[in-house]
Amino acid sequence: MSWFPNIARAACLVATSASVTACQQRQPSPKQANAGNSVASPVENAAEQVLTPQPPMDRAAVLEAVARARSAAAAGVDDSGAQKQLDGKAFEFRIRFGCAGPDATNGATLGWSLDAGIGVLRVHAAPDISKDDPIIAKMDLQTVEAVEGMWIDRPWLLQATCPATSPTPPTAPPATVDGGSKGAAPAPIAAAPPQPLPAAPKVGIAQFFTASDPRTARHGDRPYEAVKKVDDAGAVGQQGFDLVFSGRLEAIGGGRVIRCLAASPDAPPACVVSASFDHVWIEDAVSKDRIADWSSS
Repeated sequence: MSWFPNIARAACLVATSASVTACQQRQPSPKQANAGNSVASPVENAAEQVLTPQPPMDRAAVLEAVARARSAAAAGVDDSGAQKQLDGKAFEFRIRFGCAGPDATNGATLGWSLDAGIGVLRVHAAPDISKDDPIIAKMDLQTVEAVEGMWIDRPWLLQATCPATSPTPPTAPPATVDGGSKGAAPAPIAAAPPQPLPAAPKVGIAQFFTASDPRTARHGDRPYEAVKKVDDAGAVGQQGFDLVFSGRLEAIGGGRVIRCLAASPDAPPACVVSASFDHVWIEDAVSKDRIADWSSS
């Protein structure tokens, strides 16, 4: 048996309190030991660096970008730097239609009809933006050969929804003034002529094709329409339908995704969002059942 450990213990017995503390062997806690020896693996480091995929821009995000582009155009501000951030972003844009109920689809840009007797639903969405549109023609896009898209109903609504119905104000008796002679019947005050409503901002979303783009990607002037058999005709279209465009924003001439044209300093500029449509579909706004869909691939 070795005696060196006994000598060490004897020395500790006669030492001062400070020396006793120094003589005690301190064992690190398991947490401290693991912390000192742990090294992040390359896999863990790579996982931390992976960014969460961003969701596609929805109707609100696209229209907010349009509002900024419209303001820049009206103020004469160069927003090309901000516009570059939009190029290539994924989007999913909804256009609500048919809120007033079924109607004849012939000749209508957006509409639907229902034959409740046999349970047949028809939906119809006709593109109404082309290269011949007066607003598009004024944008002087020399390399563009064809344009296909839709003007957006009620672009001031950030959500795809049916507008609220305003209650009809009660009718008040006409105000009168003294007729000028004692006892004469008072004459009614002439009603002021109605004031014209302010011009609504015009916003569209469209594909811009050049001569080098494949013609197979074009939908042409054909409407998006479908006929579908439904089981419960009473539950169809209670809040209308959504026409949904999905794809990526795509810059056109000048490097901008959103082109705005100001016709007057006192009117909001009209704006068109340039995009590539990968997928288009029509769905019931309440049930989300897809009536039909179209794909560019």
